[in-house]
Amino acid sequence: MLATPTTQGQATLPKEIRDTSKLGAGAKLDLVLQSDGPVTLEPLQRSALSVAGLLKREGRAVSALAEVDDAIGAYLAEKSERVRRTASPATTDRKS
Repeated sequence: MLATPTTQGQATLPKEIRDTSKLGAGAKLDLVLQSDGPVTLEPLQRSALSVAGLLKREGRAVSALAEVDDAIGAYLAEKSERVRRTASPATTDRKS
């Protein structure tokens, strides 16, 4: 299949490619220049499952949800305590 770039560098994707890849107007595409020269075009229609594990790093332990919740709670408790310690007496000694 052929596509011809315009003077503005735009090209129309053939209908067969749009249909097979389920690309509609406004779809995002990732153009990847391969080291040996060719360019591949990959649609960015990702499902939640396709990005699972995306942030995983080699040698880094996976955190359980409870550990994440505990870490967030500890951070918020420390932040709250820090705010209380730094609050000026004028704002904490107000009378209702």
